[in-house]
Amino acid sequence: MPRPDQHLDAIAKLGLWNGIRLRYYAGMRNALLCVILLFLGVIVGIGTVQREAPPGFPPVEAIREMVRARQPHLFLDELADAMAAPELDGHDLRALLRRLDEIGAGATSAELSTIEGIRGVMLRRYGHPGRAFEVLWRAFRGSEDRDEREALLEQLFQAARASRQEQEFLRVTSDTALLLEFGQPLNDYRALCAALPPPLSGKWRGKLLLIWAILLVLPWFIAEWRVYGWRQRFPGPAERQGPFFAFMRSPLGAAPSIVTALLVLAFNLPAALGFEGAVGPAVGHLVVAFLLSWLPLHRLDREVRGTTWGFLAHARTVVGMALVNAVLLVVPIGAALILRAMTANLPLWPITWPLGVGLGFPALCGALLLIYPMFVPWFLWLRRLPTAQRPAWAAGFDVPLYRWNLDGSKIYNALSFGYLTPFQAIAISSPLLDEFPGPTAAAILEHEKGHLAQGHLFVYFLLLLAGSMVGGVYAVVWPLEVQRLLMTGPGFWQVAGFLLALVALMAAFRRIAWEHEGEADATAAAAVGREEYVQALTELTIANYLPERVRAGEEPQGIHPPLQERKRRLRAADGECFTSAQPPAPVTLIALWRSRLAVDWKGGQAEAEHLCALDYHLESSDLESRWRELAARHADFGAECLVRRDGRGLEVLACAQKACARQADPALPADRICLLCSAGQREALGDPRVTWAGTSTGCRLLMP
Repeated sequence: MPRPDQHLDAIAKLGLWNGIRLRYYAGMRNALLCVILLFLGVIVGIGTVQREAPPGFPPVEAIREMVRARQPHLFLDELADAMAAPELDGHDLRALLRRLDEIGAGATSAELSTIEGIRGVMLRRYGHPGRAFEVLWRAFRGSEDRDEREALLEQLFQAARASRQEQEFLRVTSDTALLLEFGQPLNDYRALCAALPPPLSGKWRGKLLLIWAILLVLPWFIAEWRVYGWRQRFPGPAERQGPFFAFMRSPLGAAPSIVTALLVLAFNLPAALGFEGAVGPAVGHLVVAFLLSWLPLHRLDREVRGTTWGFLAHARTVVGMALVNAVLLVVPIGAALILRAMTANLPLWPITWPLGVGLGFPALCGALLLIYPMFVPWFLWLRRLPTAQRPAWAAGFDVPLYRWNLDGSKIYNALSFGYLTPFQAIAISSPLLDEFPGPTAAAILEHEKGHLAQGHLFVYFLLLLAGSMVGGVYAVVWPLEVQRLLMTGPGFWQVAGFLLALVALMAAFRRIAWEHEGEADATAAAAVGREEYVQALTELTIANYLPERVRAGEEPQGIHPPLQERKRRLRAADGECFTSAQPPAPVTLIALWRSRLAVDWKGGQAEAEHLCALDYHLESSDLESRWRELAARHADFGAECLVRRDGRGLEVLACAQKACARQADPALPADRICLLCSAGQREALGDPRVTWAGTSTGCRLLMP
């Protein structure tokens, strides 16, 4: 049991930590708010400045003369030539639409038809062929110039093909007078609209289905090959823990499914096989291919971790967690789809009012971010725990708790979600809730409660909102590119830019998350005791088969630091930590102490104590340095030590020698080992004032 003074120390440290944490949280929050306000100012400033016509744009009279040329199909290109530009940008098009409105106020009927034709050409060129068909048809009917009508007829045909309104084109051009007026050109257009693509033969259909089936099972084959190679590389259970963690979380697992889904779209297999749309079948392919590729990983999980859950339960959890973690993808794509629907009903909206899109995108992202956590219980199949059904150790938590049913998974986990206080909650996996001791589970929940109490999730919200502001800046700077993106899909550089921004945002997210994990650890340690919380973290890591440290040559993965790093951070506030990067094997320590106990039995206690003192041979002259030397020697034996900050003592927090004594078969006398080892340490220190006291996992050596 912790001493009363330990609780007083914990309360004092909690007060100090709260002050530091509040300053850090306020600084991070305020910094992100400043970034958001900065981006907001940039968006509004650019959107306001670009209301005026760009330098060098032709005046109204010059535009009027170009309209009177009666060539709406060439108008945009001629205007670009007049401005010595390869093509008109969004700023130019916005100025043009305003000029056309000014001209239309006092234009003749012939000029109005030409203006209408110019608008129709713009709609067709920039992603609104369906609306362009209507506008061009009105312009065609209102025009009386033979050459202009012929040009508009061609534009009408192209709009019909682009919007799949071939039958409507055939209907409106079936008038005999039109057939007589335009003759062969119109007959050619009608023939192309009436022509149907030849149906695929059974042989070609079978070949395409075979190609699709190969693409569908290819991710499964790659996964089987990767699992086989991993088994060959790590055949023994002793060396599998860290590599298994890295292997299961490798992005290479999902890459084949994504690549084959993209190939299905690239080869246009759904359309070739008669599907109306291509996106739905491609998404279905992605889901099925991913689930098939998870079959070998599920078998490996059962083999390595000894789990008993079925494949469907495993797949449901994987997909649910993928949906939870996909917020960085789902939110911006969802906002873009909403903007696309708005643009489809407000043609050329990103061009005519880029400020609306520039502000609308981050506003929609913010709204979707706030709504997204409400779906977490559905994604993960969570069940809310009423107060009456909570365990006794969780009765005092004032946060809504959910039971996360993961029976047979050996996943001992808890997660907090919700950006705003009214929607925040904590989910606890059923193995953690049912199998862990109450104090250990309560310590883990204190960590999650710390995330909520310190506003970490709101900081993540501000970070993601700041990232969405970059999209708002893009919308006001390049409105024409946004128009094309929304109506015709993203281009290569837009996808590349989005992925680059996503990687940068994820890097910033992980960097902040590591700091937040340390803060939540400190809060939990202050609530339940430092070593009690460290022990809970250790048990959680071992139970989840997670690596305790990052192996040499590997990059740390995920948003949680490795266990050794978390221990070091918790203990660093009280002193200097010493741990071993490569602890000796337990069998070595057992053999060492069997030989020492033999000396104790044959040569006597004094001889055995002197032998232990030789193992802790210290060379420094001052006591403070000797504490460090002794801690380093313990770390060489695999212990975790802490030299007190005041230089007046050493805590062996986790003694590997004591642990190995209990693991030996037959067990070694741990009390005798501690007696000999403590006497050897005091002799090595050379100061009779040093006192020794044993603990359940180690010992303390202190100066009075």
